[in-house]
Amino acid sequence: LALDCGQAIPVDTCSPPIMAALCSPTLAVAAYRIATYKPLVGPLRLDVADTADGLQIAYQWPPDQQPPTLLAASELVFWVALARIATRHHVRPVNVTVPTLPPSPARLEEFFGARIRKGGTHTLTFSAADAARPTTANAHCITLGPARAVAARRARARAPPSQRGPL
Repeated sequence: LALDCGQAIPVDTCSPPIMAALCSPTLAVAAYRIATYKPLVGPLRLDVADTADGLQIAYQWPPDQQPPTLLAASELVFWVALARIATRHHVRPVNVTVPTLPPSPARLEEFFGARIRKGGTHTLTFSAADAARPTTANAHCITLGPARAVAARRARARAPPSQRGPL
């Protein structure tokens, strides 16, 4: 279920934070943008940092409150799905940590392309190369502007695959 929830990012999304991320020049900029606005949609904070391992995204939940396992796993899956959609590349995190290991992590690890390790927080780390990877929607957003870019993405998503053409 965490995989289904975390990957539920429709191509024609109108969510302002997701559009801001998809229209960012790089995955790193997208992460910083979402971190800025995440507290507006829930009682949590994202700490985004450039580390020796790459771009680290760590969830900071309210003190003395652990999120439901499904919610936390869905949030981690969301980041990897967003990275793959935004860059059109099979991005794999170099590190995934959770405070409590899931009982059967095989499907999640297969999706991430990385082992899930026990750690102090729910954290994903993308390589520096992936963090610097350009998003493919950025040029489209700059050319059309956000409102027209959304309309163009919707039209492209509804078109038969043979008529979609380049992004």
